[in-house]
Amino acid sequence: MELKEQFSLEEYKAAQESAQHHDKGAWNRFYLLGGGMLILFGFLVKENEIQFIIKFALAIFGLIISFILIFIHDSYAKLIAHKYKVCKDIERDIKKVSVKGNHNGLRPTYFKNYFMILMICFILLWGIYLFSLIIYDYNSFIN
Repeated sequence: MELKEQFSLEEYKAAQESAQHHDKGAWNRFYLLGGGMLILFGFLVKENEIQFIIKFALAIFGLIISFILIFIHDSYAKLIAHKYKVCKDIERDIKKVSVKGNHNGLRPTYFKNYFMILMICFILLWGIYLFSLIIYDYNSFIN
């Protein structure tokens, strides 16, 4: 194996591992922040003794976290797509049977669609909560 091919295989391996690392990191952040949002939402719904302004601020915070999650996921998706593009370019350049075609069947938009549906549900959940908070609790706040 010539030196260029060996370097390409090392670059391929590094890009592959980096993409997998970033993919795992993106989903770990989603699980932590998404789980935190659900806990926060459950706390807000369960507790009746919390003042209106605190409920309102926490609901706005949950909505902001939802949009931050979308931004983080989109950033990671672009980074991961770039890493896999490097792998595809190397596959095309070295034309080795051992690595050829490993990334041809990837559909990154498949999981992104599920993620966006889930985030829209989170945003709707926070929006409905804010709306109901304003409609029902605001009167008690001003009295």
